[in-house]
Amino acid sequence: MPAAVAKGAIMFCRACGAELAEDSVYCAMCGTKCADPRPAESTQPVHDAPMPSEPQPPYNAQAPRPGQPQPPQSDQPQDSRKGPNVVAIVGFVFAVIGLILFWVPILGWAIWFVGAILSLIGITKRPRALAIAGTIISFIDVILLLVFILGGCAAIGIGGCTMAGLNAGTQPYVSTRASNSSSMTGDEVITLTAYTIGGERLSGTVRRDANDYVLPYSSTREYTRSELQAMGLTPAELCIAWNEPFAREGYHFKNEDLQDYFEGTSWYRDRNAQVNLTGAAAANNELLRELADTTGDGSKWKDLAAGN
Repeated sequence: MPAAVAKGAIMFCRACGAELAEDSVYCAMCGTKCADPRPAESTQPVHDAPMPSEPQPPYNAQAPRPGQPQPPQSDQPQDSRKGPNVVAIVGFVFAVIGLILFWVPILGWAIWFVGAILSLIGITKRPRALAIAGTIISFIDVILLLVFILGGCAAIGIGGCTMAGLNAGTQPYVSTRASNSSSMTGDEVITLTAYTIGGERLSGTVRRDANDYVLPYSSTREYTRSELQAMGLTPAELCIAWNEPFAREGYHFKNEDLQDYFEGTSWYRDRNAQVNLTGAAAANNELLRELADTTGDGSKWKDLAAGN
């Protein structure tokens, strides 16, 4: 049996239990020889081998870095789809309706105004396509309205319009709000020469205003007998006056003298139209013919209008 035993990493004497030096052959305490002395093992604690770490996922550039505050998370799910621009849609619809009804007073203009305002508001939101289209259409509405008011119905090819004193398919003649004046201004005086159906030559003076009219309101309001008598119309003026409503509608006169006269005015447009007078125009026509019978040779001037 060996004289020394090892406890842990230190050698001890088997006989007396004294601690032995690392290279001792005999026990310093009892002198017993130590058989097969073993060097003391290292007193350093043995550490467990490190456990292999789990593979780390690759770094995500979008993930927040350690120590960086994370943005607050919303409890509601985010919807990437954007809703329609309702204001732009409504503005576009009103602008289109305003474009169609621009010639209608009050109603058409109110619709245009609402369409223009809503289209301008809709441009501030997305999508803007309909809002931009509505704004452009609104500007077109303004241009057409200005043409309609300033240029008259003839500028846009609308016939039969009497709004604001616009003649049917011709140049605007004057305001339909008639004056109660009983005398003519006599802005221009011309001499009219004509021949009757029987070949008799007639001649007379015609006084007309700056717009080349004898009675500028004969298609829109009824004159009274006293008004016409106070004007002192000549037989030639009476003839022109009862034929002016036909000329306004584009009638082609069978009498060459009358045709030449009206072609010399600034407003007459020959459309070879078939005209049937009604309302104020018909009443004035009848009254003027009656006055011709009591005015000089006025009854002879009635023959010139036999084709009317």
